[in-house]
Amino acid sequence: MAEYNRGLNVGFAAGVGFVLGLFAGALMGMLYTPKPGAELRRELKERGTEYYEKGKEAVDTAMEKAREGIEVGRKRVTEIAEKVAERVEDIKSAVSKAAEAGEEQAEKVKPE
Repeated sequence: MAEYNRGLNVGFAAGVGFVLGLFAGALMGMLYTPKPGAELRRELKERGTEYYEKGKEAVDTAMEKAREGIEVGRKRVTEIAEKVAERVEDIKSAVSKAAEAGEEQAEKVKPE
């Protein structure tokens, strides 16, 4: 367990480092760009909007797949529950028949 947690900590640290490096690189790129400020702001706004739309599409797709998965899971659980209910009824019937047969045998053996 400790080894697993250590792996998570290392992975988290690597992820944080990657994100910080990404932001630092973007910041350095903006600072050293030869473009005028207005042009840079326009380009950043366009890219920001573009990335926002792509992110939104990805979230929508993931949500739709999750809904589909939930629906498939519900159907499967319903099917299994129906099969279990049928099997329980079969077992109840078999036990009832066996009990009746046992009572009949007990009546036959019972001394009068």
